[in-house]
Amino acid sequence: MAFRVESAVNLLKRSRDDGRLAHAYLVSGARGSGKERLALAMLALVGQGRGKTLEDCQSEFVQIVRPEGKSRRIKVDAVREMEKRLHLAVPQSVTKVGIILDADRLGQEASNAFLKTLEEPPGRCLLILITDQPEQLLETILSRCIRVPLVSPERLALGQRETAFLTELHRHFTGGRKKGIGAVWALSQRFAECLKEEKAEIAREHDDEMKRERELYQKTTEGDWLKRREEHHDSMASAVYLQRRAVLMELLIAWLGDALRSQAGIEKVEFPAFSEGTEATGRLFSTGDLLRRIEALEQLRSNLGTNVSESLALDVAFLDAFGS
Repeated sequence: MAFRVESAVNLLKRSRDDGRLAHAYLVSGARGSGKERLALAMLALVGQGRGKTLEDCQSEFVQIVRPEGKSRRIKVDAVREMEKRLHLAVPQSVTKVGIILDADRLGQEASNAFLKTLEEPPGRCLLILITDQPEQLLETILSRCIRVPLVSPERLALGQRETAFLTELHRHFTGGRKKGIGAVWALSQRFAECLKEEKAEIAREHDDEMKRERELYQKTTEGDWLKRREEHHDSMASAVYLQRRAVLMELLIAWLGDALRSQAGIEKVEFPAFSEGTEATGRLFSTGDLLRRIEALEQLRSNLGTNVSESLALDVAFLDAFGS
């Protein structure tokens, strides 16, 4: 699921506050979706936001690489210079940032040079790739970055899994809605299944990538390099899952947000295809009740950042948010 800049900033802020900010992010989206605005917000999150444009923020701690010359390609020398600067020693409190604008313009040599930085990132470093054509990047680069796809403010993109769950919510609140704990528990279980499917998909993707690396490098590397790569992939899979779980959580809050908008007569909503369901939700609960239910989901997000049982936290929150 792609999401808006504001939602992405909130998710990243929570990751930073929980000490889970990854070392590399791929920010993608069409023109006007707010990619550079998000990059500026990310700079601010790590204490490097000192201007209204990315150029204003460029400093000894913030390196920006962009396409050059008539060919509009990113040159390998520029990538190597960025890497060199990112490896310089800095005070303990400083986070170094490397930004690649129009990352789809990385040539083969530049891509390979940057891949080395992704595989062995400098300490206290944040790497941000920005592109409107992520499909042009090497799969090995894509697999090492947390993806942050953006949409324009006019629309919110939904994937098949998100659409299927919203359909369940729609059925729950329209004519066939059944009251009682059982119906809400079934909703919670369907949401848990979505999370399970996400986790399994992510695990397959990272297992496949690790298998490819093992086949390529097992006979040419020494020591514990492959073991470190396995640990890297495990860490990446965990980070990707937490991000996707947070995006699915946004669906629940956005649903109740649409119910509030329907009460206020606001036509612009997040999920126009499910307006019948969100309007039914708005008729069922008072404004104050909807706000309390949104608070329950916000509390769930907070609880999921601790060692609490995920399934238990979901069951309790769904009763508070979607029960009668």
